Amino acid sequence: MMRSKLKFILLILVTFKGGLSSGLRCYVCSDGGDMPCINFDSEKEKFVQQCSASQKGCHLKVEGDKKIRSCFEKKIDDCKVANEVEYCFCSTDLCNSAKAGKRKFGAKQVKPNSTICQVKLEEENFTRNIRAGITGYIVEINESVKEDPDLLVRDPKGKGFVAILKLKGQHGQLDEILNNMPLLTEEEYEKTLRDRNETNNAAID
Repeated sequence: MMRSKLKFILLILVTFKGGLSSGLRCYVCSDGGDMPCINFDSEKEKFVQQCSASQKGCHLKVEGDKKIRSCFEKKIDDCKVANEVEYCFCSTDLCNSAKAGKRKFGAKQVKPNSTICQVKLEEENFTRNIRAGITGYIVEINESVKEDPDLLVRDPKGKGFVAILKLKGQHGQLDEILNNMPLLTEEEYEKTLRDRNETNNAAID
């Protein structure tokens, strides 16, 4: 069987905020403390903390080069800037991992046609734009795929993702929004890829 020209399968994880369980976890670090954020690594368990039942969200504070990550008492999904200090809040498991400020944390708004990344495939002399596909916010851009693009093929349901996006809308409206979106199931997506590969192989033959 001839190898397809399509080298990478791009998987965008679309997330929406649901109810929080008592098992909410947040990343915790503080520059100047025992676990400075300058050494932060989302892969290391020592930076993960189980929040108490009264804590409903996660927090990231960015003041110049200094950062603080912690659990937070209230359920908020927003970023604000006051006196040149940025405060970002989110309400899902391990959502405060962003290494930078607003743009990576979720304040960057996108529309269905917004380009979230560009990909150049082997044997092609042009760049493909990868669109957001939804109206919402960028929660996280996966920096790992820049260093290791094969993650998209090796682990498409885990670490091999391009971005995590949050749908725009009130919690009670999200199910309706999703039901009205022309999304593909996993089986439909895989069939689309197979059909595309067969077409490409036929063209090569």
